[in-house]
Amino acid sequence: MGKHVFICNCKTGNKVSQEKISKFKQAFLEKNIAHTIIEDLCGTVVKNPEKLSVLKQDEGVVLLGCYPRAMEVLLQKAGIRMCCTDIEFHDMQNDCVDCVLSSFEPVQGNGDVIPYNEEWNPWYPVIDYSRCTGCQKCLNFCLFGVYKKDEHGNVIVAQPSNCKYLCPACARTCPEQAIVFPKFHESPIDGGEGEINVLSENEILEQLQKSDNIYDVLAQRRKSFNTNLLKEEQEKIAEAERACCSVETKPANEEKDVKSDGENSGCCCCC
Repeated sequence: MGKHVFICNCKTGNKVSQEKISKFKQAFLEKNIAHTIIEDLCGTVVKNPEKLSVLKQDEGVVLLGCYPRAMEVLLQKAGIRMCCTDIEFHDMQNDCVDCVLSSFEPVQGNGDVIPYNEEWNPWYPVIDYSRCTGCQKCLNFCLFGVYKKDEHGNVIVAQPSNCKYLCPACARTCPEQAIVFPKFHESPIDGGEGEINVLSENEILEQLQKSDNIYDVLAQRRKSFNTNLLKEEQEKIAEAERACCSVETKPANEEKDVKSDGENSGCCCCC
């Protein structure tokens, strides 16, 4: 039996270039291959996970997107378990169109779309529980209430929208490399292969105590370990956030007042 194709269009990010995505979509249209465009997999996982139930209802599914590990942990967050599904993952960043098409027997038919119309830009971490040992370093490190423990004592990503845009710092604290930011530009933080430098809990706490805000710590860590944690554009965002976040770190569940004049400080959280 043929397999239905799903394509992540990465609407809110450039993890996979639109040029490459277009090549795959054009090939499927020309060959009359049934396919569904998921406008943004990361966003749909959090905002509309029920729309992804079609991935486990089909007897055979091919999912095209970024790194397979990243897509797998995203689906697990949406409640789709790999043990109960038949999903074949392909990385559009590195796999060619012909190679993908030759790997499975497709279903013939028209295209469909799973839309993502939310204003929220889905930047958040996902936990790979096949690697997580429950050390809770991410939970203790994060200042913004992204993580919490569930009723079983497992660390979960409870408030993904609290995560600071373009900040992958918690992933660098994980000794098992179990934290994935699918839209990040470095491996293995984005689910790809590679190694990262990990700080001990004491080192992290010492740095935080010496600094009045998170971005001083991030900037120093980038220099110390010669990593590209923050690129030029990210540093501009960090500077804007520093102006508001260093004054007062509010509880994660406390919303900031929106300025009546519609302007903001330049911070991505529109403070």
